[in-house]
Formats: sequence, structure tokens, C-alpha cells
Amino acid sequence: MALHTGTALLALLSGLALDAATCASAQGISWPAGQALPRFAPYTALDVADLSGLPFERKAALTTLQGLVNRTTPRIYLLDAQQAGEGKNFWTDKLKAAKTSIADPMSLFVKYRSETVGLCIYDPAVKGTIDVAVTAAGVLGCVASSPALAQILSAAPYSLPITLDLRTRAFADDRAAFAWAKTEFWSRCTHRMLAGLKPGVHYCLMDYLVANRAFCAWLAPEDSLDRPILTSLLRDMPVNGVYLGWWAGETSGVGYASGYGVMTFASDWFANATVHGGGSPLEAGNLPETAAAPKLANKCYIALILSDGDNLQEQEHLFPIRWRSPLRGTFPVSWTQSPAMADFAPAMLEYYYSTRTANDCFITGPSGVGYVLPEKTPSGAFVDFARMTEAYLKRTGIRGATVWGNSGPASDALGQYCPSLLGVVNKQDVVAPRGARYWTGGLPSVEMAPDYASFASQILPEIRGRMGSWTRSRPLFIAPQLNANVAGLEEFKIVYDSLKSNPEVVFVRADQLFQAMRAANPGTIGLAPAPAFKGPKQGAGWIRVADGAFVSPAGIPVDMRGRNLP
Repeated sequence: MALHTGTALLALLSGLALDAATCASAQGISWPAGQALPRFAPYTALDVADLSGLPFERKAALTTLQGLVNRTTPRIYLLDAQQAGEGKNFWTDKLKAAKTSIADPMSLFVKYRSETVGLCIYDPAVKGTIDVAVTAAGVLGCVASSPALAQILSAAPYSLPITLDLRTRAFADDRAAFAWAKTEFWSRCTHRMLAGLKPGVHYCLMDYLVANRAFCAWLAPEDSLDRPILTSLLRDMPVNGVYLGWWAGETSGVGYASGYGVMTFASDWFANATVHGGGSPLEAGNLPETAAAPKLANKCYIALILSDGDNLQEQEHLFPIRWRSPLRGTFPVSWTQSPAMADFAPAMLEYYYSTRTANDCFITGPSGVGYVLPEKTPSGAFVDFARMTEAYLKRTGIRGATVWGNSGPASDALGQYCPSLLGVVNKQDVVAPRGARYWTGGLPSVEMAPDYASFASQILPEIRGRMGSWTRSRPLFIAPQLNANVAGLEEFKIVYDSLKSNPEVVFVRADQLFQAMRAANPGTIGLAPAPAFKGPKQGAGWIRVADGAFVSPAGIPVDMRGRNLP
């Protein structure tokens, strides 16, 4: 086996590979300014291989190969029953492409031999080098491999040369490996994307990181030894940059990234992102309508919200299970969703939209287009985040948001820069405004009550307690959120059945809750509740300006469904 570790030769190889990767990216990946996540080229034919039962080292190597191949044109799709709660073929069957079943996944190394320059061997004794190998794979154009697998891949019929052997660096620990990788590769990685994958555990997202030449490192801001490297990376990223994969600690990680205006997208178990990112653009004609506002009365309005739709892998693996519940559509439920799915996996978003019922509403997960904690985000960066969120609300037809780590100033910013928002629901953290509040533009907010329940037995006492102290001089607004990771519509059904016969209770969608809140506030200004147009007609105060186009009483142009027009 030829071993190339000289600094000069490594620089030459990486420079050549970078040029090739740059050309590939220009041909197959579109990521203009103002777009949250990259889009991939359309797919027409896919080689489908099943990784079920394979060891981590083979899954990781094949997934990095997938990233190299798919960054020009998506051609490889990898199945894995061990990471497919929705069903191994659930999404594959929905892809509009010719599919060829590959009996031996290892044969892909032969078929696509010309699209990799060789192997990057990681050091099993220093697990962080797995992430370094992923970074190197994207920059150098090589496959990440264990030493044992490299013995196989370097021999016939694969005959892949060894481009880089990280064992020869003799790193003392993961931090030393990440520090070296930053010096060696960061300048040749995209600075719009950073990722964290737990070494030896997460492999599904490797194709996406390799294709986009993203820097990958498992770093925790709460660790004083990790923090300097992470800080140096985040400082180089632009506002509305993205962090993918996941953090060792959610609040600490998301909050620290928010401090640099960087959004988090939970995605460590998302598979085949380089394929799903190449689907057809979201169909504008299939965007969800805004429901008609309920007739306001001094009643208790309840919107049931299912959590974690901002988690991209949940959209792939968990939400299909929740979505096919026979209870769906029998009572109003608001499903959290990531507007960035319009880039990341538009066909998935299309699936949910095209199979929705009138009782299914979509509301963003925390805290808009991506996951940030507003209280940790600099005010200028949050304005940019709000502006991007508004653009994605228009693209996806979503009219409400759940916000974690919200604050008064952030609420005002959302009201000013997100006119498409009918309202927001806040997690009950330390700084979040409580009760029914109104912000710039008349934007209403209310806290989740409770904010992350696992059972109906936690939700019902909260509702009854609030109704018990309710004066009935004004309407009461309640938005319980259920933890989708541990419970589904069955728990919401218990809540619904327990209260539906109460004449003072009205179950509504989130968009209806926000419209009722606006109507209950006589001082509300800005975006008016959207009428439920069923034909070319106008409501009171609405001016028809063209076929299907209207101007609201607030002077905002909308279409017949109440969505903002460009």
C-alpha cells in the first residue's frame, strides 16, 4: 500500500481535490445567499443499497462515498432498517426515480471508483479522528475508512490508494485532532456550515457533510477545553450560518451557537440528505391554507401542539409514525415543522402537505426557520434571522411559530420583520413572556402550558388549573405541547375527549388560536386575521386587486388563502 503523508504531497492532493470539489459543488449544489440550506441537483436514477446489519466502519465509508458521488448528481441511496422507524422503504417508494437494487453495497466502491481519490484512514484509538476523516473526505475527495477496512479497499477489486493516514499524526486526544484539522482544512471548508457527529455513533449525515465540504467536530461549549476550538470556528461563520448533527448538551450547544447568530438543525440520524435535498421544489399550489377564524366569545380556546418537528430526522423517521395514526384528523392538532425542509427535503414536506386534513395545522418548531435561542442571539443577528424566517414562512405557508428562549425584544423583532406570523407560542423558560401578550405589529404570544408534556395526565391538570382561576371577563388561550418523542395523538385524544363536552372549551388549530387572540385585543394593529376565501370574493375591509390577489385591511397583499404575496 502506498502511503502518502508528506506535507507537500498532502497539500498538492488537497488542492487538486478542492478544485474538483469546488467544480462539483458548482455543478450539483445550489446555495445562494439568503437560502437556509443547500439544494442538490435533481435525481433521475438511483442505486439503492441496503446497509442493514453492516458494522459502523462500512456504513461510514459507504456514506462518505455517497457524499462524493451525490454532490454532482444524486445517484446513491442507502437503506438501513436499523435507522428507519418509518419503514425501510417508506421514503424510497415515494422517490420519483428509476431505482436499481444493489445486492452488494461494497460494489459501489468499484462502480464509482473514479469519483474518489482514495482513502482517509482514521485512528480507532482517537475516536475524534472519525470526524476529522469526514472533514478530510469532503475537502480531499476521499473515503473515510477504518484501518481494517482500508486493508480491503486498497486491494483488488477496489484498489483505492491511501491519501491520508491519521494514525501517523499520533494525536494525543480528540482536541488535538480537531485543532490540527482546523489548521489543515478549515480554510478549504464552507464557513456557512459546521457539524457535530458523535464519533463512532452517528454516520447517517456524513454524505451531506462530505458533499458540502463541511467541517465536522464533536465539541461541547460547556467543556472549557473544547470551547476555544469551537469558538474559533463559530467566529468565522456568517450570521444565519448553520450547525448540523447535534450537541452533547442541547441548551448549552444551541445557546452557544445562537450567540454567534448560527442556527442549529438537529439531523444526526437523517439519512440520504443528498438525495432528499434534490427533490422537486415545494409545489406552491399545495401550501396549507389558513383556517377560518373562530367566532370570538368568552371561552377557553385550546390549541394542541406536537413538538420536535424542527428536528429534521424526526420528520424522516418519527413523524411518519405519528402521522399515520387513525386519530389524525378527528380533532385539531398543530404539528411543529421546519420551514427549512423546503430546502433540505422538499418532497418530504410535500408529503405532509398533500396528505393533511382540515384539522392538521403546521407551526414552526423553535424558533422559526432554524433552532436558535433568541435570548442568546445578538439583536442584529436576530433581526437577520427574523427576516429569513419571514421568507420561509412565505415559501411554506406556515403562519405560526413556537419559540424557545424567547424575550420581549425578540418578540417585537418577530412582530416587525415577520408579517406572515399570526402568532407565537413560547416555551416556559426563565425569560419567556407569559400570558396573552401583544407585540409590534399586533403579534400575539402565549406560553405553552405545559411546555413539554409526556402524558395527558400532565396536560389536563394544567388546563383545569388555568380554567379554575379564569375570570371569564375575556377569552382564555391555552397551548399545551406534547413531547412527540415519547407520546402521540393517543394522549391528545384523552385530553380532547375529557374536555370536548364542556361548553366553555373550544379546540382550535394554532392559526385559529392566534386569530382569536388578535380579535380579543382591540388595539391589535398590523396583520389582520386571514379570511377563509372559498372563491373570488372579498371580506369586509379586504380589497381585491387582481384575480386571486387581495390587500388586507392592514395594507398587506395576500392571496386567496391569506398567505402573503411577494
